[in-house]
Amino acid sequence: MRLLAQLIVVPVAIVVSACAPPRPDPFTGWFEPYRDCRERYAEIDARIDAAGVRDASFYRVPGYPYLRTDRTLASFADEVRTIDEVGGWLRHMREYDQESRDYELINLGLPLSERAWWRDKLRDCGRGLAAIELSEPEQIDRLRTVVAPPDLYAGAIRALGLDLLMRPFLEAELAARRDRLLAAFAGDAGAGRSDGTLWTVDAQEDPAKLDGGFAAAVPDELGYPGFLLSHWRALAERYAPALRVAVDSPMAHPGAPVWTEDGIAVDPRRAEVYYRITFARTGDERLVQLNYFFWFQRRQDAGVAPIDGFIWRVTLNASGERLAYERLHMSGGEVLWFPAHRLHARQPEAPVRAPLVPQPWTPEGPIVLDLAGDGHALRHVGPLDETAANRPLRRYRLVAYEDLYTLPLPGGGSRSLFGPDGIVPGTESRSPSWLLTLAGVRAPGALKQIGHHPVAYLSRAHFDDVDLIDHYFLRSDDTMTASRDTGAAVPRAQSRPE
Repeated sequence: MRLLAQLIVVPVAIVVSACAPPRPDPFTGWFEPYRDCRERYAEIDARIDAAGVRDASFYRVPGYPYLRTDRTLASFADEVRTIDEVGGWLRHMREYDQESRDYELINLGLPLSERAWWRDKLRDCGRGLAAIELSEPEQIDRLRTVVAPPDLYAGAIRALGLDLLMRPFLEAELAARRDRLLAAFAGDAGAGRSDGTLWTVDAQEDPAKLDGGFAAAVPDELGYPGFLLSHWRALAERYAPALRVAVDSPMAHPGAPVWTEDGIAVDPRRAEVYYRITFARTGDERLVQLNYFFWFQRRQDAGVAPIDGFIWRVTLNASGERLAYERLHMSGGEVLWFPAHRLHARQPEAPVRAPLVPQPWTPEGPIVLDLAGDGHALRHVGPLDETAANRPLRRYRLVAYEDLYTLPLPGGGSRSLFGPDGIVPGTESRSPSWLLTLAGVRAPGALKQIGHHPVAYLSRAHFDDVDLIDHYFLRSDDTMTASRDTGAAVPRAQSRPE
Protein backbone atom coordinates (compact mmCIF):
# COMPACT_ATOMS: atom_id res chain seq x y z
CA MET A 1 0.00 0.00 0.00
CA ARG A 2 2.87 2.38 0.90
CA LEU A 3 4.55 1.65 -2.46
CA LEU A 4 1.28 2.41 -4.28
CA ALA A 5 0.98 5.74 -2.45
CA GLN A 6 4.53 6.66 -3.42
CA LEU A 7 3.87 5.79 -7.05
CA ILE A 8 0.89 8.18 -7.04
CA VAL A 9 2.19 11.04 -4.85
CA VAL A 10 5.69 11.46 -6.27
CA PRO A 11 4.63 11.96 -9.94
CA VAL A 12 1.88 14.34 -8.82
CA ALA A 13 4.38 16.38 -6.82
CA ILE A 14 6.70 16.60 -9.82
CA VAL A 15 3.84 17.78 -12.05
CA VAL A 16 2.71 20.39 -9.51
CA SER A 17 6.27 21.65 -9.12
CA ALA A 18 6.71 21.88 -12.87
CA CYS A 19 3.44 23.78 -13.26
CA ALA A 20 4.18 26.23 -10.42
CA PRO A 21 5.08 29.75 -11.56
CA PRO A 22 8.83 30.42 -11.50
CA ARG A 23 10.12 32.47 -8.58
CA PRO A 24 10.79 36.05 -9.64
CA ASP A 25 14.42 36.99 -10.13
CA PRO A 26 15.35 39.15 -7.09
CA PHE A 27 18.31 40.71 -8.87
CA THR A 28 16.44 43.21 -10.98
CA GLY A 29 16.14 46.98 -10.91
CA TRP A 30 17.99 48.46 -7.96
CA PHE A 31 19.26 45.01 -6.96
CA GLU A 32 20.87 44.11 -10.31
CA PRO A 33 24.40 45.10 -9.08
CA TYR A 34 24.21 42.45 -6.33
CA ARG A 35 23.87 39.48 -8.69
CA ASP A 36 27.54 38.49 -8.38
CA CYS A 37 27.87 39.14 -4.62
CA ARG A 38 27.84 35.53 -3.48
CA GLU A 39 30.52 34.69 -6.04
CA ARG A 40 32.60 37.56 -4.65
CA TYR A 41 32.23 36.22 -1.11
CA ALA A 42 33.20 32.73 -2.25
CA GLU A 43 36.26 34.10 -4.06
CA ILE A 44 37.64 36.12 -1.15
CA ASP A 45 36.80 33.41 1.39
CA ALA A 46 38.81 30.90 -0.63
CA ARG A 47 41.79 33.27 -0.65
CA ILE A 48 41.49 33.93 3.08
CA ASP A 49 41.32 30.23 3.92
CA ALA A 50 44.20 29.36 1.60
CA ALA A 51 46.37 31.97 3.35
CA GLY A 52 45.33 30.74 6.81
CA VAL A 53 44.21 34.18 7.98
CA ARG A 54 40.59 33.46 8.84
CA ASP A 55 39.55 35.63 11.82
CA ALA A 56 37.89 33.66 14.61
CA SER A 57 36.47 36.62 16.54
CA PHE A 58 32.89 35.83 15.58
CA TYR A 59 30.89 32.84 14.37
CA ARG A 60 30.19 32.74 10.63
CA VAL A 61 26.46 32.18 10.19
CA PRO A 62 26.00 29.19 7.82
CA GLY A 63 24.47 30.22 4.50
CA TYR A 64 24.95 33.94 5.12
CA PRO A 65 28.51 34.99 4.23
CA TYR A 66 27.75 38.59 5.20
CA LEU A 67 26.69 37.78 8.80
CA ARG A 68 28.71 36.82 11.85
CA THR A 69 27.53 36.55 15.41
CA ASP A 70 28.47 35.71 18.99
CA ARG A 71 26.68 34.10 21.91
CA THR A 72 25.22 37.40 23.11
CA LEU A 73 23.63 38.27 19.77
CA ALA A 74 22.49 34.69 19.25
CA SER A 75 20.67 34.78 22.60
CA PHE A 76 18.19 37.27 21.10
CA ALA A 77 17.20 34.98 18.21
CA ASP A 78 13.76 34.15 19.62
CA GLU A 79 13.17 37.57 21.18
CA VAL A 80 13.63 40.20 18.46
CA ARG A 81 10.23 40.85 16.90
CA THR A 82 9.72 44.49 15.99
CA ILE A 83 11.19 46.05 12.87
CA ASP A 84 13.66 48.05 14.98
CA GLU A 85 14.75 45.04 17.02
CA VAL A 86 15.25 42.81 13.98
CA GLY A 87 17.00 45.63 12.13
CA GLY A 88 19.40 46.27 15.01
CA TRP A 89 20.06 42.54 15.39
CA LEU A 90 20.94 42.21 11.69
CA ARG A 91 23.01 45.40 11.74
CA HIS A 92 25.16 44.04 14.57
CA MET A 93 25.76 40.81 12.65
CA ARG A 94 26.73 42.66 9.48
CA GLU A 95 29.08 44.91 11.46
CA TYR A 96 30.73 41.85 13.01
CA ASP A 97 31.34 40.43 9.56
CA GLN A 98 32.73 43.73 8.31
CA GLU A 99 35.04 43.99 11.31
CA SER A 100 36.41 40.46 10.85
CA ARG A 101 36.86 40.96 7.12
CA ASP A 102 38.87 44.12 7.73
CA TYR A 103 41.39 42.08 9.74
CA GLU A 104 41.41 39.29 7.16
CA LEU A 105 42.03 41.68 4.26
CA ILE A 106 44.88 43.34 6.14
CA ASN A 107 46.50 39.99 6.95
CA LEU A 108 46.14 38.86 3.34
CA GLY A 109 48.75 41.47 2.52
CA LEU A 110 46.79 42.97 -0.37
CA PRO A 111 47.91 46.28 -1.87
CA LEU A 112 46.07 49.18 -0.28
CA SER A 113 44.00 49.93 -3.38
CA GLU A 114 42.88 46.28 -3.76
CA ARG A 115 42.09 46.03 -0.08
CA ALA A 116 39.97 49.20 -0.28
CA TRP A 117 38.11 47.79 -3.32
CA TRP A 118 37.30 44.53 -1.54
CA ARG A 119 36.30 46.35 1.63
CA ASP A 120 33.83 48.62 -0.16
CA LYS A 121 32.54 45.83 -2.39
CA LEU A 122 31.82 43.47 0.52
CA ARG A 123 30.18 46.16 2.64
CA ASP A 124 27.89 47.05 -0.26
CA CYS A 125 27.19 43.37 -0.95
CA GLY A 126 26.29 42.80 2.69
CA ARG A 127 23.73 45.59 2.62
CA GLY A 128 22.25 44.43 -0.67
CA LEU A 129 22.03 40.71 0.14
CA ALA A 130 20.51 41.41 3.55
CA ALA A 131 17.83 43.54 1.90
CA ILE A 132 17.10 40.82 -0.66
CA GLU A 133 17.38 37.69 1.49
CA LEU A 134 16.17 38.91 4.90
CA SER A 135 13.23 41.15 4.11
CA GLU A 136 10.40 38.69 4.86
CA PRO A 137 9.33 37.19 8.22
CA GLU A 138 9.83 33.62 7.02
CA GLN A 139 13.40 34.48 5.96
CA ILE A 140 14.13 35.87 9.42
CA ASP A 141 12.61 32.78 11.02
CA ARG A 142 14.96 30.62 8.95
CA LEU A 143 17.91 32.72 10.13
CA ARG A 144 16.89 32.32 13.77
CA THR A 145 17.53 28.57 13.55
CA VAL A 146 21.19 28.83 12.49
CA VAL A 147 22.69 31.81 14.37
CA ALA A 148 23.70 30.01 17.56
CA PRO A 149 27.46 29.30 17.72
CA PRO A 150 28.17 25.62 18.43
CA ASP A 151 29.52 24.70 21.83
CA LEU A 152 33.26 24.15 22.06
CA TYR A 153 33.22 20.66 23.49
CA ALA A 154 34.33 17.60 21.52
CA GLY A 155 31.04 15.89 20.82
CA ALA A 156 32.60 12.61 19.69
CA ILE A 157 34.30 12.08 23.06
CA ARG A 158 31.08 12.69 24.96
CA ALA A 159 29.02 10.69 22.48
CA LEU A 160 31.24 7.65 23.05
CA GLY A 161 30.62 7.96 26.76
CA LEU A 162 34.30 8.35 27.61
CA ASP A 163 33.54 11.37 29.77
CA LEU A 164 31.02 9.33 31.77
CA LEU A 165 33.45 6.45 32.14
CA MET A 166 36.14 8.74 33.51
CA ARG A 167 33.77 10.96 35.51
CA PRO A 168 34.81 9.70 38.98
CA PHE A 169 38.50 10.23 38.20
CA LEU A 170 37.82 13.65 36.70
CA GLU A 171 35.76 14.74 39.71
CA ALA A 172 38.57 13.62 42.03
CA GLU A 173 41.18 15.57 40.07
CA LEU A 174 39.03 18.70 39.90
CA ALA A 175 38.36 18.50 43.63
CA ALA A 176 42.11 18.20 44.33
CA ARG A 177 42.81 21.20 42.08
CA ARG A 178 40.18 23.27 43.90
CA ASP A 179 41.63 22.31 47.29
CA ARG A 180 45.15 23.29 46.21
CA LEU A 181 43.98 26.62 44.88
CA LEU A 182 41.90 27.45 47.95
CA ALA A 183 44.82 26.48 50.17
CA ALA A 184 47.10 28.82 48.22
CA PHE A 185 44.69 31.70 48.78
CA ALA A 186 44.33 30.89 52.47
CA GLY A 187 48.09 30.62 52.90
CA ASP A 188 48.95 33.88 51.14
CA ALA A 189 46.31 36.43 52.05
CA GLY A 190 48.56 39.18 50.77
CA ALA A 191 47.28 41.93 53.05
CA GLY A 192 49.94 44.08 54.66
CA ARG A 193 52.83 42.85 52.52
CA SER A 194 55.49 45.48 52.01
CA ASP A 195 57.42 43.87 49.19
CA GLY A 196 56.70 43.79 45.49
CA THR A 197 56.24 46.20 42.61
CA LEU A 198 52.92 47.84 41.94
CA TRP A 199 51.60 48.27 38.39
CA THR A 200 48.72 50.69 37.81
CA VAL A 201 46.99 51.91 34.66
CA ASP A 202 48.30 54.98 32.87
CA ALA A 203 44.95 56.74 32.40
CA GLN A 204 44.63 58.87 29.26
CA GLU A 205 40.94 59.81 29.19
CA ASP A 206 39.15 62.47 31.22
CA PRO A 207 37.17 60.63 33.95
CA ALA A 208 34.58 63.41 33.85
CA LYS A 209 33.24 61.77 30.67
CA LEU A 210 31.60 59.19 32.92
CA ASP A 211 29.87 61.63 35.25
CA GLY A 212 26.47 60.86 33.74
CA GLY A 213 26.88 57.12 34.23
CA PHE A 214 24.97 54.69 32.05
CA ALA A 215 21.99 57.03 32.11
CA ALA A 216 23.88 59.26 29.66
CA ALA A 217 24.33 56.41 27.17
CA VAL A 218 22.06 55.94 24.17
CA PRO A 219 20.72 52.36 24.25
CA ASP A 220 20.75 50.35 21.04
CA GLU A 221 17.84 48.31 19.69
CA LEU A 222 18.72 45.40 22.01
CA GLY A 223 18.87 47.57 25.13
CA TYR A 224 22.64 47.81 25.57
CA PRO A 225 24.24 51.19 26.33
CA GLY A 226 26.05 52.98 23.53
CA PHE A 227 29.08 55.20 24.14
CA LEU A 228 31.77 56.82 22.03
CA LEU A 229 35.05 54.89 21.93
CA SER A 230 36.65 57.45 24.24
CA HIS A 231 33.86 56.87 26.79
CA TRP A 232 34.39 53.11 26.69
CA ARG A 233 38.10 53.62 27.19
CA ALA A 234 37.47 55.95 30.13
CA LEU A 235 35.25 53.27 31.67
CA ALA A 236 37.94 50.63 31.13
CA GLU A 237 40.53 52.89 32.76
CA ARG A 238 38.27 53.50 35.77
CA TYR A 239 37.99 49.80 36.58
CA ALA A 240 41.42 48.62 35.41
CA PRO A 241 43.00 46.68 38.30
CA ALA A 242 46.43 47.29 39.74
CA LEU A 243 48.92 44.42 39.82
CA ARG A 244 51.33 43.66 42.62
CA VAL A 245 54.14 41.34 41.63
CA ALA A 246 56.46 39.87 44.22
CA VAL A 247 59.42 39.49 41.87
CA ASP A 248 60.54 42.47 39.80
CA SER A 249 61.77 40.53 36.78
CA PRO A 250 60.85 40.69 33.07
CA MET A 251 58.75 37.54 33.46
CA ALA A 252 56.58 39.33 36.03
CA HIS A 253 56.01 42.38 33.82
CA PRO A 254 52.82 42.61 31.76
CA GLY A 255 53.91 42.77 28.14
CA ALA A 256 52.89 42.83 24.50
CA PRO A 257 52.62 39.67 22.36
CA VAL A 258 54.81 39.91 19.25
CA TRP A 259 55.67 37.75 16.27
CA THR A 260 59.38 36.89 16.03
CA GLU A 261 61.40 34.72 13.67
CA ASP A 262 60.91 31.88 16.16
CA GLY A 263 57.17 32.38 16.62
CA ILE A 264 55.10 34.10 19.28
CA ALA A 265 56.80 35.81 22.22
CA VAL A 266 56.05 38.56 24.74
CA ASP A 267 57.95 41.84 24.84
CA PRO A 268 58.10 42.93 28.52
CA ARG A 269 59.52 46.31 27.53
CA ARG A 270 56.08 47.26 26.22
CA ALA A 271 53.95 47.42 29.35
CA GLU A 272 50.57 46.93 27.68
CA VAL A 273 47.31 45.43 28.89
CA TYR A 274 44.60 44.75 26.33
CA TYR A 275 40.93 45.48 26.91
CA ARG A 276 37.66 44.60 25.23
CA ILE A 277 34.03 45.48 26.00
CA THR A 278 31.50 42.64 25.91
CA PHE A 279 27.91 42.25 27.05
CA ALA A 280 25.81 39.75 28.98
CA ARG A 281 22.43 39.45 30.68
CA THR A 282 20.90 38.36 33.94
CA GLY A 283 17.16 37.98 33.59
CA ASP A 284 16.01 41.04 31.63
CA GLU A 285 18.89 43.21 32.87
CA ARG A 286 21.62 44.19 30.41
CA LEU A 287 25.18 43.84 31.72
CA VAL A 288 28.42 45.47 30.56
CA GLN A 289 31.66 43.49 30.86
CA LEU A 290 35.14 45.02 30.93
CA ASN A 291 37.70 42.38 29.92
CA TYR A 292 41.41 42.91 30.63
CA PHE A 293 44.01 40.63 29.05
CA PHE A 294 47.39 40.34 30.77
CA TRP A 295 50.21 38.67 28.84
CA PHE A 296 53.52 37.57 30.33
CA GLN A 297 56.74 35.89 29.32
CA ARG A 298 56.83 32.24 30.19
CA ARG A 299 59.82 30.03 30.80
CA GLN A 300 60.72 28.30 27.56
CA ASP A 301 59.68 24.65 27.36
CA ALA A 302 60.52 22.38 24.46
CA GLY A 303 58.02 22.93 21.65
CA VAL A 304 55.87 25.39 23.63
CA ALA A 305 55.60 29.11 22.90
CA PRO A 306 57.02 31.27 25.73
CA ILE A 307 53.77 33.09 26.44
CA ASP A 308 51.24 32.97 29.26
CA GLY A 309 48.41 35.13 30.48
CA PHE A 310 45.08 35.57 32.21
CA ILE A 311 41.83 37.51 31.80
CA TRP A 312 40.36 39.75 34.49
CA ARG A 313 36.73 40.62 33.89
CA VAL A 314 34.56 43.20 35.64
CA THR A 315 30.80 42.85 35.14
CA LEU A 316 28.66 45.95 35.72
CA ASN A 317 24.91 45.94 36.19
CA ALA A 318 22.48 48.29 34.45
CA SER A 319 23.19 50.98 37.04
CA GLY A 320 26.93 50.80 36.47
CA GLU A 321 27.60 49.03 39.79
CA ARG A 322 30.10 46.20 40.00
CA LEU A 323 28.27 42.90 40.03
CA ALA A 324 31.15 40.42 39.89
CA TYR A 325 34.82 39.97 39.13
CA GLU A 326 36.28 36.91 37.39
CA ARG A 327 39.76 35.68 36.74
CA LEU A 328 40.34 33.15 33.96
CA HIS A 329 43.58 31.64 32.76
CA MET A 330 43.99 32.34 29.06
CA SER A 331 43.51 28.61 28.39
CA GLY A 332 40.03 28.66 29.93
CA GLY A 333 41.00 26.91 33.16
CA GLU A 334 40.57 27.95 36.78
CA VAL A 335 37.66 30.38 36.71
CA LEU A 336 37.82 32.29 39.98
CA TRP A 337 34.78 34.32 41.02
CA PHE A 338 34.77 37.37 43.27
CA PRO A 339 31.12 38.42 43.67
CA ALA A 340 30.83 42.10 44.41
CA HIS A 341 27.13 42.89 44.66
CA ARG A 342 24.12 40.90 45.84
CA LEU A 343 25.09 37.47 44.55
CA HIS A 344 25.09 34.12 46.25
CA ALA A 345 26.44 30.94 44.77
CA ARG A 346 24.29 28.06 43.67
CA GLN A 347 25.14 24.81 45.44
CA PRO A 348 24.73 21.86 43.06
CA GLU A 349 24.74 18.24 44.15
CA ALA A 350 28.39 17.81 43.21
CA PRO A 351 30.53 20.42 45.02
CA VAL A 352 33.04 20.49 42.16
CA ARG A 353 30.30 21.98 39.95
CA ALA A 354 29.89 25.00 42.22
CA PRO A 355 31.58 28.30 41.31
CA LEU A 356 35.04 28.66 42.81
CA VAL A 357 34.94 31.65 45.20
CA PRO A 358 38.35 31.77 46.91
CA GLN A 359 37.62 34.87 49.02
CA PRO A 360 34.52 35.49 51.13
CA TRP A 361 34.81 39.24 50.62
CA THR A 362 35.63 41.65 47.79
CA PRO A 363 36.76 45.29 48.06
CA GLU A 364 34.36 48.03 47.06
CA GLY A 365 36.83 50.55 45.63
CA PRO A 366 39.92 50.29 43.40
CA ILE A 367 41.54 46.88 43.68
CA VAL A 368 44.94 45.27 43.38
CA LEU A 369 45.61 41.74 42.14
CA ASP A 370 48.35 40.06 44.10
CA LEU A 371 50.35 37.69 41.85
CA ALA A 372 52.59 34.96 43.23
CA GLY A 373 56.22 35.19 42.11
CA ASP A 374 56.69 35.16 38.35
CA GLY A 375 54.15 32.38 37.83
CA HIS A 376 51.30 34.88 37.38
CA ALA A 377 48.98 32.92 39.70
CA LEU A 378 46.45 35.13 41.48
CA ARG A 379 46.70 34.79 45.26
CA HIS A 380 44.65 37.67 46.63
CA VAL A 381 42.33 40.52 45.65
CA GLY A 382 42.64 43.52 47.94
CA PRO A 383 41.92 47.25 48.12
CA LEU A 384 44.43 49.39 46.28
CA ASP A 385 44.69 52.02 49.01
CA GLU A 386 46.25 49.47 51.39
CA THR A 387 49.12 48.73 49.03
CA ALA A 388 49.83 51.93 47.12
CA ALA A 389 51.91 53.77 49.70
CA ASN A 390 55.71 53.50 49.76
CA ARG A 391 56.01 50.99 46.94
CA PRO A 392 57.89 50.97 43.64
CA LEU A 393 55.31 52.12 41.11
CA ARG A 394 55.09 51.35 37.39
CA ARG A 395 52.46 52.09 34.79
CA TYR A 396 50.88 49.96 32.10
CA ARG A 397 48.95 51.27 29.11
CA LEU A 398 45.56 50.04 27.96
CA VAL A 399 45.45 48.92 24.33
CA ALA A 400 42.48 47.69 22.30
CA TYR A 401 42.32 43.89 22.23
CA GLU A 402 41.66 44.05 18.50
CA ASP A 403 45.26 45.20 17.96
CA LEU A 404 46.23 41.55 18.52
CA TYR A 405 44.46 40.61 15.28
CA THR A 406 46.99 42.37 13.02
CA LEU A 407 50.39 42.02 14.69
CA PRO A 408 53.40 42.93 12.48
CA LEU A 409 55.51 40.06 11.15
CA PRO A 410 59.34 40.28 11.23
CA GLY A 411 59.63 40.09 7.44
CA GLY A 412 56.74 42.45 6.71
CA GLY A 413 53.00 42.00 6.61
CA SER A 414 50.85 41.05 9.56
CA ARG A 415 49.09 38.13 11.21
CA SER A 416 46.73 37.62 14.11
CA LEU A 417 48.01 36.33 17.43
CA PHE A 418 45.32 33.67 17.09
CA GLY A 419 44.88 30.99 14.46
CA PRO A 420 41.64 30.34 12.54
CA ASP A 421 40.69 27.96 15.37
CA GLY A 422 41.00 30.73 17.99
CA ILE A 423 44.17 29.22 19.53
CA VAL A 424 47.57 30.91 19.98
CA PRO A 425 49.88 28.90 17.67
CA GLY A 426 52.51 26.89 19.51
CA THR A 427 50.46 26.44 22.69
CA GLU A 428 48.26 23.55 21.50
CA SER A 429 50.42 20.86 23.13
CA ARG A 430 50.15 22.37 26.61
CA SER A 431 47.79 20.17 28.58
CA PRO A 432 47.31 20.30 32.35
CA SER A 433 45.80 16.82 32.32
CA TRP A 434 44.74 14.14 29.85
CA LEU A 435 41.59 13.77 31.93
CA LEU A 436 40.50 17.24 30.88
CA THR A 437 40.83 16.18 27.25
CA LEU A 438 38.58 13.21 27.95
CA ALA A 439 36.06 15.67 29.41
CA GLY A 440 35.62 16.91 25.86
CA VAL A 441 37.56 20.18 26.16
CA ARG A 442 39.52 20.88 22.99
CA ALA A 443 43.21 21.65 23.67
CA PRO A 444 42.58 22.35 27.37
CA GLY A 445 46.03 23.86 27.97
CA ALA A 446 46.20 26.04 24.86
CA LEU A 447 45.87 29.81 25.13
CA LYS A 448 42.69 30.92 23.41
CA GLN A 449 40.96 33.93 21.91
CA ILE A 450 37.97 35.49 23.65
CA GLY A 451 34.86 33.58 22.59
CA HIS A 452 36.73 30.25 22.57
CA HIS A 453 36.89 29.38 26.26
CA PRO A 454 34.93 26.39 27.61
CA VAL A 455 34.98 26.83 31.38
CA ALA A 456 33.24 23.71 32.70
CA TYR A 457 34.48 20.13 32.72
CA LEU A 458 31.45 18.36 34.18
CA SER A 459 28.82 20.34 32.28
CA ARG A 460 28.78 22.75 29.35
CA ALA A 461 29.52 26.43 29.88
CA HIS A 462 31.55 29.07 28.07
CA PHE A 463 33.18 32.23 29.33
CA ASP A 464 31.14 34.25 26.82
CA ASP A 465 27.79 32.65 27.65
CA VAL A 466 25.33 35.49 27.99
CA ASP A 467 23.86 34.00 31.18
CA LEU A 468 27.01 32.69 32.86
CA ILE A 469 26.29 34.59 36.09
CA ASP A 470 22.82 33.04 36.25
CA HIS A 471 24.43 29.65 35.63
CA TYR A 472 26.48 29.90 38.82
CA PHE A 473 24.74 32.48 41.04
CA LEU A 474 21.40 33.73 42.29
CA ARG A 475 20.56 37.41 42.70
CA SER A 476 19.12 38.59 45.99
CA ASP A 477 18.20 41.90 47.61
CA ASP A 478 19.57 40.55 50.88
CA THR A 479 23.02 39.09 50.22
CA MET A 480 23.30 37.84 53.77
CA THR A 481 20.33 35.46 53.38
CA ALA A 482 20.61 32.68 50.86
CA SER A 483 17.87 30.42 49.61
CA ARG A 484 17.54 27.32 51.76
CA ASP A 485 17.40 25.24 48.59
CA THR A 486 20.33 26.71 46.71
CA GLY A 487 23.19 27.43 49.05
CA ALA A 488 25.06 29.90 51.18
CA ALA A 489 25.28 33.63 50.67
CA VAL A 490 28.32 35.51 49.45
CA PRO A 491 28.16 38.80 51.39
CA ARG A 492 28.89 42.15 49.87
CA ALA A 493 31.74 43.30 52.10
CA GLN A 494 32.68 46.94 52.56
CA SER A 495 36.14 46.25 53.95
CA ARG A 496 38.42 43.42 54.92
CA PRO A 497 36.81 41.30 57.65
CA GLU A 498 38.48 40.90 61.02
